[in-house]
Amino acid sequence: MLRAAEELLGEARQAVARLSWNLAVRRSQEVVEPTLKGLLVLLGADYPKVHDVGEVFVRCVRERLPDVDERSIEDVVRVSADLARKRAPAF
Repeated sequence: MLRAAEELLGEARQAVARLSWNLAVRRSQEVVEPTLKGLLVLLGADYPKVHDVGEVFVRCVRERLPDVDERSIEDVVRVSADLARKRAPAF
């Protein structure tokens, strides 16, 4: 999942360079989703089969990595939710 996210990140950057905003938003969400799911797998957690796994990620990180900065966790959730919401109209 993390390798796929890395490849999609390259595609997102190319879309931005071409000013292809709808594709940039879609690819960005496609980067965040497998990244979070991959991290959940590394943390030994199962993830829901939905596009926005931010809330599951927060619970898992708070339980298993209590030293992670709370603001960073909140930023991850905000970005994941925002991109998941923007994904549908971007198609």
